Amino acid sequence: MSASRIKETVDHCLGLMEAAAITAPKGLGQDSLNTAILTDEQRETVARKMMEIGERPGKENFTRDGKNMLQAQGVLLIGTKHHQPLGADCMACGRGCGDFRISVSGTFDGPNCLFKLLDLGIALGSAAKTASILNMDSRIMFRPGAVAKQLGLIEGTVVIAIPVSVSSKNIFFDR
Repeated sequence: MSASRIKETVDHCLGLMEAAAITAPKGLGQDSLNTAILTDEQRETVARKMMEIGERPGKENFTRDGKNMLQAQGVLLIGTKHHQPLGADCMACGRGCGDFRISVSGTFDGPNCLFKLLDLGIALGSAAKTASILNMDSRIMFRPGAVAKQLGLIEGTVVIAIPVSVSSKNIFFDR
């Protein structure tokens, strides 16, 4: 398969994965997610930043995952929008819905409403399932999502990446 056909196939797959994430069920039917497909330049920028972080003690897995980002042919990001709680007052975030406000910044921002995080998980599963149905190699990864968030490539309190690849060997698991 030529490089241009692989790119066309990956782009089509990413679009279907994004559609699967957008149409995944959400608590009370409220959309609480952002999605973005990285350009090749953005993907490489994320990979370089990850490898830079990987030079720090205890952060070696950023280098491993950064190499995966360089090898991947595309990346879908899915993140939770800055949000209000669903209203269940379940205390899973550590406070009641009446006292909820996103006030902590770091790798991810928090607290996050449990139900919004469940929405994120369902959307990630729907997108990954779509990649699988299309026989694309993929992996749900938090490190590239966190770096993409840090670089301002997508807004969200929590951002997760799903890179995809077309190759004879699954680069995300056979590493």
